[in-house]
Amino acid sequence: VMSWDLWNEVDLVENYDTQAVAAWHQEMAKYLKATDPWKHIIQTHICLFWSFGNELWTLPEMEVVQSDAYWDNKKDGRSDMGMLQSYSGKVNPGNNFEALFKKPFVFIEYGPKTAEMRGLKPGDWRNRFRVGLWTSAVMPTAASSMFWYPQEWEQYKLYRYQKPLQKLFAGYDRRG
Repeated sequence: VMSWDLWNEVDLVENYDTQAVAAWHQEMAKYLKATDPWKHIIQTHICLFWSFGNELWTLPEMEVVQSDAYWDNKKDGRSDMGMLQSYSGKVNPGNNFEALFKKPFVFIEYGPKTAEMRGLKPGDWRNRFRVGLWTSAVMPTAASSMFWYPQEWEQYKLYRYQKPLQKLFAGYDRRG
C-alpha cells in the first residue's frame, strides 16, 4: 500500500459542499494518522482541478495534491490545458506546482474530454496522447500521468510514442 486515497473525484458528488468535504477529509486523515502504524501517505482526488480543491490542498493532513487533466480543443485558452499553462505560469518561473501547495503535485490521468471523443480522428488521438505524455513527463510533478483511454491507446498504437520518452529517461533517477 503506497497511500490512503480518501476519495476518487470527490468534487463530482451531488451538491458539493467545500466546508463539509474539507471537514470530512481532515477528520478521516487525522484518524488514519493516529491509527496507521506504517504512516502511509494520505491524499484525495479532485477531478476538476480548476474549480475545486484548494479547501483540501491547504489541509496539512493532505500530503499529495492529485487531479486530472482533461481538455478539449478550444483555442481560447479556457480549456484545461490552457488553464494549466496559465495557472502554472502564476506559480513561479519554474512552473512548480509544489511551490503553490507546499506539497507534491501530480495529474494522475489525462486525455480529451469525454464529450469530444466521438469527433476525434486518429491524428487527434495521437496528438492528445503525445502532448499529455510529454507535458506530464517534463513538468516538475511528483509522477507522470496516465492516459485514461486504454482502448484508443491500443487501437491507434499510441504506445509507440512512449519509446522516445523511455529512451530519454533511461537510467535517469527522477526521485531527486
